[in-house]
Amino acid sequence: LYIDPAWIEHREESEIKVIAVVDSSHLFYNKIINTSLLKFVYLDPAEFKAIRKSFREKGYWGLLYISHVVTYTPSGVILFSYQYPSLSMKLHIRNCLEKEIERRKLLAHNISGLEDILQAVKTTINLRVVKLYEGGEEDEPNDNLSVIVAWVSGVIIYFFIFFFGSQVMRGVMEEKNSRVVEIIFSSVQPLELMMGKIIGIGMAGLTQFIVWCFLTVAILNVSGKMFFPELFLSPTEIAVAQDIMNVQQAKDVDESVMAQSETAAGMKELIESIDRINFGFILFSFLLFFTGGYLLYASLYAAIGAAGNTEMDVHQFMLPVTIPLMLAIFLLFNTVYDPDSELNVFASLFPLTSPIIMMARIPYGVKLWEYVFSVIILFFSFFFVAWLSSRIYKRGILRYGKKTRYREVWKWLISRG
Repeated sequence: LYIDPAWIEHREESEIKVIAVVDSSHLFYNKIINTSLLKFVYLDPAEFKAIRKSFREKGYWGLLYISHVVTYTPSGVILFSYQYPSLSMKLHIRNCLEKEIERRKLLAHNISGLEDILQAVKTTINLRVVKLYEGGEEDEPNDNLSVIVAWVSGVIIYFFIFFFGSQVMRGVMEEKNSRVVEIIFSSVQPLELMMGKIIGIGMAGLTQFIVWCFLTVAILNVSGKMFFPELFLSPTEIAVAQDIMNVQQAKDVDESVMAQSETAAGMKELIESIDRINFGFILFSFLLFFTGGYLLYASLYAAIGAAGNTEMDVHQFMLPVTIPLMLAIFLLFNTVYDPDSELNVFASLFPLTSPIIMMARIPYGVKLWEYVFSVIILFFSFFFVAWLSSRIYKRGILRYGKKTRYREVWKWLISRG
């Protein structure tokens, strides 16, 4: 199974997006090049406050604000939007601005000593993205941290669902082959027995995850204080470091102190980015979607285990269950690239992919109705799938010696009783 992420990206990049540009520096008029999918309309800077509140009603996808100090402050560029921009859009805007700033810096220098000049004028733009919501709230996610959180949470859920779901399947097969289930059926309903095994293995997995989380936090905390003490500087120490940066030209400042101050200033931006991430909500969402995803897939794995007698027998039923999980992993590429695309929104609502894709979208910010709707669909799907799986489990768990076919599974599903 292979799906090219570039093909997914091409499928998503089909809508022409018009972006309003407010350039307070008056340096970039018509310098951000239009493409086949991006159109830039330049507005009067005096209209900024008014257009910020109504740019979507006026037909603009986003609002790009360029500060008058952008040539000295890389963070002086902000893109306001109600959807998170794609990676190609951010790179295009950054490249256009960086080239124009470098060109202007070159013109301001004497051409002699060109190598030093090229080094001096090289500019990096830090495009800040502010995502807007209907209620007026704003969110400014950090790209790098969002990518890390999205990938880590999505991949962990994938492996947990696959690993513990497979344990459920093997446990059901062991009970079936040992025939101990024939004795248990005399006092327990098939659905109760199946759910007992699913919940038992799930609780064991959840306990393991919580222990791993505590150990990871403890190890990172200790190692961080040992190897990265700058991360644990107090606000006063960071402010002092920034004051030192402001007098960098002074000759009497020790080089080691200057290097430490530069590191501290960089760490301040990292700490502020980390503080903006709602780790409590992400952890709650992880437990919620892990629970829903595990229960859904574990029900399917339990039905597969009951339908087969050996590992070879269950392979024919594994592919339809594995494909959505694999598809979700491939979609992670596209989620990081463009989290608010129609494909990713659909995948975050579709129950077989939502545990992975919704967790990957959460660091970038999702609408409340999407989040709630995804949870409701996921758990209702679990109840429905568990009911269907119990019908397969009830008949397949007592079937021995003969290889089960898809036709027989269908008969078990539609039969009464």
